[in-house]
Amino acid sequence: MTGGGTVEQILHLVHGAGGPEDRSARRQQVVARDVASVRGRSPGSRAMGFDGRRSRVIVRPSDAWDVLDGIRVSCWIWVSAVRGRHTIVEGYLAFALFIDNDGSIAGTVYDGFDWCGVQSSPGAVPVGRWMHVSFFYDGVDTCALYVDGDRCAVEYTPYGPAQGVAWPYGVNIGAWPDGDKRILDGRVEELVVWRLVGAGSGPPP
Repeated sequence: MTGGGTVEQILHLVHGAGGPEDRSARRQQVVARDVASVRGRSPGSRAMGFDGRRSRVIVRPSDAWDVLDGIRVSCWIWVSAVRGRHTIVEGYLAFALFIDNDGSIAGTVYDGFDWCGVQSSPGAVPVGRWMHVSFFYDGVDTCALYVDGDRCAVEYTPYGPAQGVAWPYGVNIGAWPDGDKRILDGRVEELVVWRLVGAGSGPPP
């Protein structure tokens, strides 16, 4: 990375023995609603199952999310169907990674006035198989999206620092924070979030 910033992993969400849990150093408490234990990518592994109607995982607001500037999100997901917009993860009034109704994928950040970011071409999201998705914003002027390691969208616009996650909704995985809408129909095996505090943090390898 460049520019003297720092990178901190602030969420590492997996399905543990007792349900969804954060395995980052923060060990934040997470709340799961209508999330099933389903088969993961490999024999014996488990993933979080989202029903497209009511499922969500909630990470409450905390000092881990107060200052983001830039952000990286990395996840393994399986999409069962695309019916409208489906949230992968959204930090309330801070950032969002979601699938749109045309099968595109988008990553956005909130700069205090508007949502800004990148969106792939339609049909970038495969249905019925595991895929790896990454979203990156450096906190200055570079946004990028990757699907299975291939960059599918990039934007160079000086949006400035992303806002921290706001009360009362915190970070929601698989659903829109504001209500039972935009709920993922599929599975999430692993979701990792890093915050990039300080300008100029480079993209993921």
